[in-house]
Amino acid sequence: PGGVRELMAENLIAVWLDLECASGNDARSTESEIRVGAKILPYLIAGSDLICSGMGSILKYDNSFNPSLINGEELEDYLVLQRDFEADGGLTPLPESRAIELRERAVAAIAAVFEELGLSTPTEDMK
Repeated sequence: PGGVRELMAENLIAVWLDLECASGNDARSTESEIRVGAKILPYLIAGSDLICSGMGSILKYDNSFNPSLINGEELEDYLVLQRDFEADGGLTPLPESRAIELRERAVAAIAAVFEELGLSTPTEDMK
């Protein structure tokens, strides 16, 4: 009992010592969406600098290690929390055109590495 309060006190001490405090996204402690929300909400209301130290982009059912508190399934919810509480979640929405541009650059970079190593060459259909 009181484990979340203990974690919050630990985070408060880190803030007082001027250490970076990335609170909220440790291991998933429950499958209940209500309890997940209840666990992250106090940090957001208190004005945590960061929602978490990392976003688990892998879907929790496919994560063979340990799912994060917030995973790929909750991406939309995560972005809304980030927006509504003006917290830094480390994720920034971008226009589709920018996403396509970045993907094309990544494919070109991988194709250049393949070419340099004498591996297969991606066709236009693969790009």
